[in-house]
Amino acid sequence: MLWSAGALVVLIAAVTILSNGNAAPETPVRLSGDFGRTRMLAAERGAAEAQAMAVQPTPDGTGSASGPTAPAKSGVTGSGTVSPAHAPTIPATPTLPATAVWPLQGRVAMGYGWVFDPTGRYWFYHTGLEIAATPGAAVRAALPGAVAAVEREASGGFTIVVTSPQSVVTTYTGLAATSLAVGSTVGQGTMIGTMPQAGAGGVKLGFSIRRAGQPIDPASLLPAATAGASRHS
Repeated sequence: MLWSAGALVVLIAAVTILSNGNAAPETPVRLSGDFGRTRMLAAERGAAEAQAMAVQPTPDGTGSASGPTAPAKSGVTGSGTVSPAHAPTIPATPTLPATAVWPLQGRVAMGYGWVFDPTGRYWFYHTGLEIAATPGAAVRAALPGAVAAVEREASGGFTIVVTSPQSVVTTYTGLAATSLAVGSTVGQGTMIGTMPQAGAGGVKLGFSIRRAGQPIDPASLLPAATAGASRHS
């Protein structure tokens, strides 16, 4: 009987201990910053693994039909590549010909750079060429482009300005006549006007080229003398 009472006491104590072990603590357990960060990274890694498992490779190397695919857009396939049948048309950017053509046949009466004016007896920087021409000769566009200006000179002649790709502008002065209008386009070698039949000191065409607003030596774009005007005085 004494043993039974002792066993009962032990049994009650064991039940009490087990009950206290399963009870929730009075205050919540706060996770440390490092442990919280570790748990978050583990959750992110688990989500990534689940997404990877959802897309199983097929024999053709693409993801399975059950996996996520990019939404198809107009002209774009599910793989993100442009369908040739719906590829957008990109307009070609105009380019400048590698070589200009001489605007007319003739002798270069005044070149580019520092020249001496025997009349005024002073030096000045000439930003173009003066080409001696045959009276009435045709003047042709050295480069293709759009006509930006057709101006009447004080002498009665015409100045024509043509803008070309890559910020290149060609200017022709001293023409007697032209049929061009502002906004029209000209091809390389297209006739843009004619020279006068006569003029004081001979008939000369003023010709200059500017790139991005800065004058450049026309000789840097013009071919050899045999292809155009003579460069010998």
